[in-house]
Amino acid sequence: DRFCAPLVKAQKLVSLYRKRPLAHELLAKTSFQKSLILSIDIRWFSRMFMAKRILEACSCTDAPLNFLITNMKWDLSLAISLGDIRNMELYVQLLEPLQEKSDSLGSEKKSTLQLVVPAVRENLLHIEQMIEKHRADTSFVDFAQDLHFQYKKRFAYALDQDHENNNPLFLTTTYCE
Repeated sequence: DRFCAPLVKAQKLVSLYRKRPLAHELLAKTSFQKSLILSIDIRWFSRMFMAKRILEACSCTDAPLNFLITNMKWDLSLAISLGDIRNMELYVQLLEPLQEKSDSLGSEKKSTLQLVVPAVRENLLHIEQMIEKHRADTSFVDFAQDLHFQYKKRFAYALDQDHENNNPLFLTTTYCE
C-alpha cells in the first residue's frame, strides 16, 4: 500500500545499515550520533520506533541518510523523500498515543486491567479523529480505517455487550480490582 511504502523503504535502509560495520562508521561522521533502529515484527511498536529514528536523522541539516546511501553506494531509491517523511510523521502521530497507552497498561506493580476498556475506547477515538483530520489522504485513511477495524475486532469481547465472549462479571470485577 502506498501509505506504508516509506516504512518498507526505511526497513530496507536500516537492514543494510545494520549488516555493515562501515555504514555505522560513516553515519558516526555526521551530526546524527545515534544508531538506526530495525523494525522487528514480533516487537510491539518497533516499526514506529524505527520511523521516529529515521525522522530524527532526516531532521539533521547535513542529510546523514543521503550521505550514508551515497558513500555506501546503495540504490538511490532508498533516499527518504519529503513525501516519505510526511507519511512517516502521520504514522507516528497515529501510533504514538496507542504506544503510550500500551506502556501505561503494562505495569508490573499495580493492576491495570480495569483501564483496558477506557484505553481501547480512547485509542479508537484517536484513530477516528486522525481519519477525520486527514480525510483527503486516501492512502492514510485506508491504513487508519484498517487499523480501526482490526483494533475494534480484537477488543470486540469487551466493547460489544452482545459479543459471544462478553462477560459482564469479568469486566466488572476487573474494573473493581
